[in-house]
Amino acid sequence: TGRNFDGDFKISSVRLLESADEEEAVDPTGTSSATITPPAKSTPQSYKTYRIPVSNIRQDDQIWDCVKSCPQQQEVIECASEVTKKTNGRMGTFCGLRSLTDTIVIQGKLCVPKANYEKALGSSMMLILDKVLIDWWAFFITSFFAIIAGVAVLFWVRYGAKCMVWSSIYVFMGLGAVMAIVLCAIGNIAGGVLLLLMVALVGIMTYCFRNTINFMCGILSAAAEFIKQHVILVAIPVGAGFFNMIFFVVWIIIMMKIYYLGDAKQGTDLGAEHKTVIEVGGFTTLLILFHIFAQIWISIFLMHFAQWIICSSASIWYFSSGKEPFPVTQSLNRLLNFHIGSVAFGSLIIAIIKIVRAIVESALKNAEKERNGAAVLLFSCLKCCLGCIDRLVKFFGVHAYIENALTGKPFCDAAIDGFFLILRNAERFGVSMNLFELFEFFASLYIVILSLPITMLILMGLIKESTSLGFFILFAFIITFLIASLFSTLLIFSAETILHCYCIDYEISEQEGTNTAAYAPEVLREAIIEYKNAQEAKQQQ
Repeated sequence: TGRNFDGDFKISSVRLLESADEEEAVDPTGTSSATITPPAKSTPQSYKTYRIPVSNIRQDDQIWDCVKSCPQQQEVIECASEVTKKTNGRMGTFCGLRSLTDTIVIQGKLCVPKANYEKALGSSMMLILDKVLIDWWAFFITSFFAIIAGVAVLFWVRYGAKCMVWSSIYVFMGLGAVMAIVLCAIGNIAGGVLLLLMVALVGIMTYCFRNTINFMCGILSAAAEFIKQHVILVAIPVGAGFFNMIFFVVWIIIMMKIYYLGDAKQGTDLGAEHKTVIEVGGFTTLLILFHIFAQIWISIFLMHFAQWIICSSASIWYFSSGKEPFPVTQSLNRLLNFHIGSVAFGSLIIAIIKIVRAIVESALKNAEKERNGAAVLLFSCLKCCLGCIDRLVKFFGVHAYIENALTGKPFCDAAIDGFFLILRNAERFGVSMNLFELFEFFASLYIVILSLPITMLILMGLIKESTSLGFFILFAFIITFLIASLFSTLLIFSAETILHCYCIDYEISEQEGTNTAAYAPEVLREAIIEYKNAQEAKQQQ
């Protein structure tokens, strides 16, 4: 017994009395069953459907009829029509029989045995919920140690950013060199040499941009200080993720409602089990497509909602020289009152790009199945171009939100200003884009390494069942990774905003003839002075 989300229903074990006053009727096999079927189109109103097999006949030769309501236990089945279906020369009907099980209505048109439906649909989910409710402390332990590790990494960034960044770069280059050696050892000489050349190129670029990398370490240290002063920021992405989960559950429910607007019909594949399928018409298909697009758009909007607040808070913190006490609440108020449309528009652009990418990938798979070389080449190029556009829009979108928060300009104007600011400071943003991506990965990795082994040791000592232990170790890893991603993403968004603000501050200072960042917080001034001295020494050489 079970229920497939593609609209197929397979329900069994509905037992009936032969009549309201007679004993229970059981077929020669010892079992009776009932399943669902669509209401007849000639029925003047939306009656529920019911189905019962006749003994000693094929599975697909069964009696069908509509009922006025889904029966409960011991209730007489009241049919909507006396019309019956002839099967193998026999006539039958279940009108007037008494049901020995409760049934429930699914989507307003289908009668389903309640016990079997709940068991089939919820057995796996209930098993997980039981584990969570019984051993909830395991998730508390996992979250606790992950948060502790995240705070430890933040302190490491705040007071030892250079050590962390340079160690991550050396580990990255070392892993690349080891992989190159392994490739050469297994016979792939060309791949090993190519990888070794790439590692050497990374090393040369790292040496050339060492001063800028040291300055980015100061930016990361300032970002860690900003988060330390305003811990409430952690609640912003957490809240966005929570609302995203709630919206997804509501979206699933609404999607089911829309899907069952289609006509329920008997399936054509009559095998060991009968299936009732839902046929979706043109208008319902359009509703489903629109609903999918809305889900993508709103999910991206909720993420960008959190991004805008982080960017705005870091901007306010920077230009107040770190003295603004409530930048988060001020940013939330400004967003809800003035800038919600900019966030919605930016989210819409990315949602459209994602939809187009999905269409192109689907067309590419179809072309590969049909072995159409020209189409495969065309769609592969389109897929690559759309991937580049997606990354560029995401990158410039962050800086558009920063400009929007600083100047109040509309999204497009803010994106243009952010684009030209990046062009004028290509070296800084070029280094930061690659360095921050590498740092984000290693920061998440450090949090997982610090917290997960301790969590696993505790769980192994407290949980004795091997199946439960494997379950909780898997979920411990997922929760730890999510919390690690939360800390690292928050740190990177803050660092990108502080770098953006520094570039604007420095350009303003240049126009005024001071050649210094006048609004920079105290935590950043030492890094700015060191970077300026290094640049002057480089120019003198």
